[in-house]
Formats: sequence, structure tokens, C-alpha cells
Amino acid sequence: MPAYGFFTSGVSTVAVVTSAGFSAEQTSTDATALALAATDTASGYAEQTAWAVREIDPAAVASEAAEIAERTVNADELTPGSYRAVLGPYAIGELLQYFAFDTFSGLALLEERSYLSGKLGERHFDEKVSIADDALDPRGLPKSFDFQGVPKQRVPLIENGVLRGAVWGPWRARPAQAARSGQPDTLPPRRP
Repeated sequence: MPAYGFFTSGVSTVAVVTSAGFSAEQTSTDATALALAATDTASGYAEQTAWAVREIDPAAVASEAAEIAERTVNADELTPGSYRAVLGPYAIGELLQYFAFDTFSGLALLEERSYLSGKLGERHFDEKVSIADDALDPRGLPKSFDFQGVPKQRVPLIENGVLRGAVWGPWRARPAQAARSGQPDTLPPRRP
């Protein structure tokens, strides 16, 4: 199976200084291997990203892409309709990313365009579903602060199927977060 792809690694430094007196910098590394195995009748995709090069196995990435491609050889097209499907990790990740843009945004929640609007504390997913925004998790690309200088922390979004919260910017912090940061505990008025 022909395979195509790339491997990249780098070092980046982020520095933030705010008028409120916050000043910090963090240097971090990252590495990514991506592979596409494809012919005219099959295709498979795989990737790995980590903060350390030693955590990346390019051969395993290429093998995974080839295995996925082998399962698609001479696949038939489906007629339009509703079908039950089991999605792989890459498809789930892509769907979650798009879902999160408006769903888990504190601003979207305030503007009532989020799926969470009026539903916090309610079960809307299977109890096996838990999602958190955790920029400190070493399995990702850890960052200790955001671009506004707010220290990162784990934010539960869905716990056991129950909608718990959203990701808030420092300019619209939740009251508990605002009290810790010295910001006012009221939110600015919503736009009409």
C-alpha cells in the first residue's frame, strides 16, 4: 500500500505580559507524524502528536494508515439515508472539535447559541460520556496559561453524561473564578 506523509517537530516559546501585571513565559516542544495510505480504491489515515519526539512512532502511524486502507478496498457507495455507524477515533475527534467551537464556549453560552444554553446540570449524553478541557494533561500538549495570562486548569464540560460547564475567557469569568482572580463577579450586559 503506497503511503505518504510527514514528520515534524519543533520548539516554541509563548510569552504573555498583561496590563494587570501578569508576566510569564513557557517553552515547549511538539512532534507530529501523519500518514495517508491510498490507492484508487482504498484510503486510510493516521496520525500521532505528542510533546516529546520519543513518544512518536512513525512506523506505527504508517502501519495504522495502511490497515485502515486495507479495510476500505473496493468499498461500495451507500445510497442516501440514515445509517447506524461506529466512528473511529479520528472521526470522533473531528466531530468533537466542531461541536466544541460553539457548544463549550462561554461566550456562545451567554449569547444563547450554545447547545448548553438552558441545559447545564441536565443529562444529555450517555453516562459513559465525560469530556473535560484539560490543558495541563501530559497526554496532550500541556500549557500552563492561556494567551490572556490566565492560569490553565481542568474544566469539566460533561461528567457522566451531565452538562457541567463551558470554557470562559477572563473577560467573562464565572463568579468563582472571578473572585480568585480579583475580577468583578458580574458579567457585562449581553449584546442586543
